[in-house]
This record gives sequence, C-alpha cells and structure tokens, in this order.
Amino acid sequence: MILQALRERGGIAGSIASMIGGVAWSLATFFVIPVLVTEGVGPIEAIKRSAGLLRQTWGNQVTANFGFMIVGLLAVLVAIVPAALLFFVHPLLGIAVGVPLVAVAIGTVQALEGIFKAALYDYARGDDPHGFDRDTLASAYRSM
Repeated sequence: MILQALRERGGIAGSIASMIGGVAWSLATFFVIPVLVTEGVGPIEAIKRSAGLLRQTWGNQVTANFGFMIVGLLAVLVAIVPAALLFFVHPLLGIAVGVPLVAVAIGTVQALEGIFKAALYDYARGDDPHGFDRDTLASAYRSM
C-alpha cells in the first residue's frame, strides 16, 4: 500500500522510488519461507533473517529473481500461443485451454523457484544444499 501510494501520488520520482522499493522488498524477503519453515521463527524475525542472508548472497538473489522472471515470462508466452490460436478458431475454446495452461506454467515456475530458494538458503547458511552438488550450485549462480 505504501509503494502504491508513492507510485500514484509521487509522479515520475514516486514511480521510480516505488519500483526501487519493490525490488528491495522482494530481495529482502527472498528467504522468508525457508527461514519460517526451517528456523521456526515469526514473520518479523524471518524478514530480518532473510535480509541478513541477502548480504551474503545478494548477487545470487538478484540473478535468481531476474532469471525466474524471464523463465516465467517465457513459460506464460509458450502457454498463450496455443490458447491464442484456439481463440481464433473458437473464443471459448481458447479461454478454456489458455487459462489452465497459463496456470500450470505459472505454478510450475513458482514451484521451481521455491526449490531453488530452498537450495540457495542452504547454500547461504553454509550447509550442503539437499539434492544439489555444492560446486554445481555455485557455478549455476555464476552462469545465470
């Protein structure tokens, strides 16, 4: 709500500040779910802990956020193409196929991002990421 008010009432400077604030919030809360699940802390402490881990892995988080945004966009575009083609044949058919395809695309990318965040969380804590080779994970972050 604060960012939205800033964007609506602040003109160009407000829009830019709102965008920067949104990105900062996204990065600061990157590890909130893994922290809540594994450390059993409350939401405020989880945000503080997540922000602390940001300092250790900020480059990886920025890269991961950007990478998953691109992957998500591509997945939605791939889902929209057949829906758009079917929409020209019969609009209801295009919608009936398109909505589930887009939902599956978004859900899949979100699930993969959650797995990635959990692995990066373990990596940031110095633990071996479960199911991932540490060297492979480190090189994956560098190549993204």
